[in-house]
Amino acid sequence: PSGRSIQATGIVPDIVVLQENLPEELVGRDGSGGEAGLRGHFGAQGEAEEAGGSSVYVPQDATLDTQLNYAFQLLRGEIQNAAFPPDPDAPVPN
Repeated sequence: PSGRSIQATGIVPDIVVLQENLPEELVGRDGSGGEAGLRGHFGAQGEAEEAGGSSVYVPQDATLDTQLNYAFQLLRGEIQNAAFPPDPDAPVPN
């Protein structure tokens, strides 16, 4: 993005999908840590070294991953989101 690094600072998503059925210990925590919340991440220039792991939850079973399944539904055209409205000039499949 314009020559600046987004390493460890992240980006703001166009679509926010909250994970359902969080484990008890993660309910109410801010899960927006992104890469900076992952163990072993590369820090931004001037960032202090940190220990610890991710506060982000990814279910072991992909069928329970709300965010992944939402993305699949968007890609398949099964659902739409205001962040990406349909193109009225796009060809319609037969």
